[in-house]
Amino acid sequence: MSRRVTQGAKRKVDMAALCEPAAEESPMPVAAVEGVGHVIGYVNPPFCRLVGKSKQELIGSAFAQVVPAGEECLRLLDRVHDTGQAETHIGEDRPTADPFYWSYSMWPLLGPDGTPAAIMIQVTETTPFHQEVTRVNQALMLSTVREHELREAAELLNAQLQGEIAERKHAQEELRTRNAELAESRDFLHYIVDGVAQPLLVLDTEMRIRSANQAFYRCFLSVPETTVGHLLHRLEGGQWHIPEIHALLRKVLENQPFEDVEVQREFQKAGRKILLLSARQLDAVQLILLSINDVTERRKAEAALRSGEDHLRRAQKMEAIGRLAGGVAHDFNNLLTSILGYSELLLESTALDDKRHREHLQVIKNSALRAAELTRQLLTFSRKRVSQSKVLQLDAVIAGMDVMLRRVLGDHIELVVAHVPPRGFIRADPAEIGQIVMNLALNSRDAMVHGGTLTIETRTVEVREPAAAEYVKPGNYVMLAVKDTGVGMDDDTQCHLFEPFFTTKDYALGAGMGLSTVFGIVEQSGGQIRFSSQLGHGTTFRIYFPRVADPAPQAEKQRPPAASMSLAPSGSEIVLLAEDEEAVRILVLSFLQAKGYTVLEAENGADALAICKRQQHIDLLLTDVRMPGMGGRELTEKAAPLHPQMKVILMSGYTDDALIAEGIRMKGIPFLQKPFTLPELAAKVREVLDGKKHVKREH
Repeated sequence: MSRRVTQGAKRKVDMAALCEPAAEESPMPVAAVEGVGHVIGYVNPPFCRLVGKSKQELIGSAFAQVVPAGEECLRLLDRVHDTGQAETHIGEDRPTADPFYWSYSMWPLLGPDGTPAAIMIQVTETTPFHQEVTRVNQALMLSTVREHELREAAELLNAQLQGEIAERKHAQEELRTRNAELAESRDFLHYIVDGVAQPLLVLDTEMRIRSANQAFYRCFLSVPETTVGHLLHRLEGGQWHIPEIHALLRKVLENQPFEDVEVQREFQKAGRKILLLSARQLDAVQLILLSINDVTERRKAEAALRSGEDHLRRAQKMEAIGRLAGGVAHDFNNLLTSILGYSELLLESTALDDKRHREHLQVIKNSALRAAELTRQLLTFSRKRVSQSKVLQLDAVIAGMDVMLRRVLGDHIELVVAHVPPRGFIRADPAEIGQIVMNLALNSRDAMVHGGTLTIETRTVEVREPAAAEYVKPGNYVMLAVKDTGVGMDDDTQCHLFEPFFTTKDYALGAGMGLSTVFGIVEQSGGQIRFSSQLGHGTTFRIYFPRVADPAPQAEKQRPPAASMSLAPSGSEIVLLAEDEEAVRILVLSFLQAKGYTVLEAENGADALAICKRQQHIDLLLTDVRMPGMGGRELTEKAAPLHPQMKVILMSGYTDDALIAEGIRMKGIPFLQKPFTLPELAAKVREVLDGKKHVKREH
């Protein structure tokens, strides 16, 4: 018997869950045993009263030690355990002085796997029945007269006993039906949970995983063998060991649920994930339902959106500054055209031996040239400068700058140039590309006072989706990366990095236009510039130029060099000058007249058109694009039918998109950017007059 008790104790069956509530409410004594040793795992109150012991005393004891179960009874218990079939045993007698009889009804209880997990035993006391039979027998011995009555009484008692047995069998059948319904409900619930798209875990009080749904396995690339039955904090090599979450899970058992606690973890198979965890206690049982919401992709999308919004705000800010810079440059260009022109006229008319005045005039001219360069930078930043772009190889341009870069950087800085194949082509102005590289290199040099490494790298890249960190639009690019090991930049500096005239250096070392010029060139080329910097860890600029196809060889146009005042070409043709800026108009008028031209002047487009109508012949129309009322484009279109052979030159200090729409789209019309020198003006006029008819409207 001791052997059976030991073996039976090894199995862990939730006897109360299997037997309650039907057995608990039964008026009949009921017990449940498990294992080959028939160890008592459950008793109801009537059973305790029957044997005169408490539940605590009975649970864990062998059935045969509590009631006088004979060998026949034990054999029946073994048979029920092995076959799963119900059995009934009647007629046990307690071997004591007081006669006591009972009978047993036995049927199996099925576990979750469908095999007998325990045996339910209903005990019925039959002592009154046996006592009655004894009295009947005594009566028969005393008198045969009462034989018939005793037989009827015995039959009645037997009928009652059979009725009780039938009731027990009915109760047994109801219990079987209830077990089947519970199993079906459990399967249905499992089917529903498995269909939920959100990962779910069911934990017990020890934080051991009792079950997981398919969404959990898919999300974390796990399998049931390495999940169910394991402690939560030991999953994934300890990646689920999150102390703050375990503390919250303990409080869930105290009816303190929690929702949407965010954690970030690196999992061995699933990689880094951002999770929102929620947990609550399941009703009526000591189990925890832990729901897991994987928000990794959502957080990436949110980060990308925030980055995109930041770039949009920055672009809007730079666009506003660009419009302001372009407007300032336009006004400056008109003023500088006058200053440059009159300083050249004065230099031309001042005697060579008057060195003092000539020096003063040269200072004025040089200052105007420097101011003109500044306005060109402003126009470049505001993307309102006409560039001479062509298809080129980026790495070839950088290779051509190698010697100059090393000379500029100095011996204390190591220059590393890397080209990652395949080589790609872009459309840009080669001089502007050189300006980008030189400005970035000079900034890097100033950030590496005590030496360091400057790395310039080119490679072709394909962006399939906007990156959260840089938010580069999808497409094919040739990327230029300039990386230094300098001091880096703080957040405030990064916020103003591309603004004109912003600098962290002494103004004697620069006007703060370097990076703003780089920004303008990149934007005008259709590219995108991004940067990353950290104090003490250097700065990296990444410029993405749109990649173009390998071009066929093209002939490049060369701009004729500007001549000196004395050597500037002259002519005798009739020129119609339309310019609303009085100082510029007077300057150009007097200069062209000095060069032999007949000049007709007009303050605006309407006056110029009136001259065209009454003048029989005009060789050249020299007009500003932006004028009050009628602009240069409208004037050109209305004057062309009046003078079909008339040539046209457009000039302006403001070359924004509207200007391009107004004039440069009319293919073949020459353009003269303000400010210009008088020799440049003379050369341009002569070049156009000597050329073929060029006006061709684009429809």
